[in-house]
Amino acid sequence: SGSDSGSSTALYPNASASATTTYAFSQTVDVSAFKIFTLSDARYRLTPIGGSGPTYGYDGGSPGSYPYAKTSGVSWSGISGFTIVRTDSAAASQYAMVSLTFSIVDSDGSLTAASGVAEPVAIPTTVDTIGEALDVFDFTLTDGGTADALALGVSQVVVNVSGTATDAQRSQITWRLNGPDASNVTGTYSAGADTLTFSGLSISVADGASEVYTVNAYFNDNTSLTDNDTVILSVDGDTDLTVLGTGTSMAAPTAVSNGTCTLITVAATKLAYATEPAGSASGVAFTSQPVVRALDAADNLDLDFTETITLSTSGGGSLSGDVDIAAVAGVATFAGVGYMASADKESVTVSADDEATSGDFAPI
Repeated sequence: SGSDSGSSTALYPNASASATTTYAFSQTVDVSAFKIFTLSDARYRLTPIGGSGPTYGYDGGSPGSYPYAKTSGVSWSGISGFTIVRTDSAAASQYAMVSLTFSIVDSDGSLTAASGVAEPVAIPTTVDTIGEALDVFDFTLTDGGTADALALGVSQVVVNVSGTATDAQRSQITWRLNGPDASNVTGTYSAGADTLTFSGLSISVADGASEVYTVNAYFNDNTSLTDNDTVILSVDGDTDLTVLGTGTSMAAPTAVSNGTCTLITVAATKLAYATEPAGSASGVAFTSQPVVRALDAADNLDLDFTETITLSTSGGGSLSGDVDIAAVAGVATFAGVGYMASADKESVTVSADDEATSGDFAPI
């Protein structure tokens, strides 16, 4: 019977030696018991398709010992079908009947976008402690509650990671999963698979209920980062969740992501010379022209910094050339700047400062 009534199904293969017959259920089921009826001594092997569970073998018996029954301890969970293979070497074909007791498992679990996090969320390089962690991604797990009265159980969530951030930079972020059945579970990033895995979970969404889960993030190392690099997180409930075979299965939802991306952002707090001015003769341009960079406290370059950098001198003479240069992508590169001395063998210090605005940086 292919009606999936929730009680039993029967299959009648006319099987010669080594023949295989496949039965497919129209829905996902759990099997708790089975019987095999045969007309003569024969051997069979039953193997589940999909879901989980072992292969069971029947090695025949003497006349009058049929049927072979396994009425308890059968652990086929969430299967979509099974195969029966005749494994003895007898040439003659024979009929057999397989009767299984099963229960229907709903395939109405879903993973959808949640609304608690206003994605996308940027991660400033200053977010470098657990207490500063930011929520960057959330999703909702739902059990449709159709008929099985079972919970949706999840033991693992795999998040796919893409974007312009390098593998090294992605590993410098600690990612944690939170929700009703998960408390700050730290994910493991795989550079080879470009995935973030939260394992060892005990998520159980009650029949007909929903739960929201959130991923937060902070830098465990905030050095050598690139301003405006992106991290895109996505998860598909059909392929990226490990669902317990004893409860509701997932439907085929679409992937959920953290919006356009999570940005790594650098905000400059200081200026630093990449190249100091050097090699001067009075009235002649420096042989090493000054190059000034706008950096944060961890020496990451602020690519959005475009203020004007001005050079000044402490000597009695004066600077020549263009001493006011607007930074491009956080870097002010000077050219043709020199010093006209007021006296022979004069010592001089050249300083750089940003625009004279509120909150400007200390000169260097």
